Amino acid sequence: FVREHPWREVKKGHPARFDWAWPEMRIAIEIDGAVHRIKAQYERDMYRINDAVARGWLVLRFRPWSATHEAAYVKGVIERVVIAQTVSRGLIAMGQD
Repeated sequence: FVREHPWREVKKGHPARFDWAWPEMRIAIEIDGAVHRIKAQYERDMYRINDAVARGWLVLRFRPWSATHEAAYVKGVIERVVIAQTVSRGLIAMGQD
């Protein structure tokens, strides 16, 4: 995973960034802190995340508390998504002996 991954330009010289991303798998992770509860930021986030999904990204969103206090949960979700993406892209086969 890459930290602060720019994935598209919003305005010239101002890229939209994911907090963490695996660009080759098009998986992004966002940690939504307090600023994301501000109405204007929340609305920008909705447009940005919807745009990312429309461009083929799978975006996971977590609270900072979860990232620090529920690490096993966060890790488990990420692992399941990586496996699902890998299977759906045909990179590994599941259920075969």
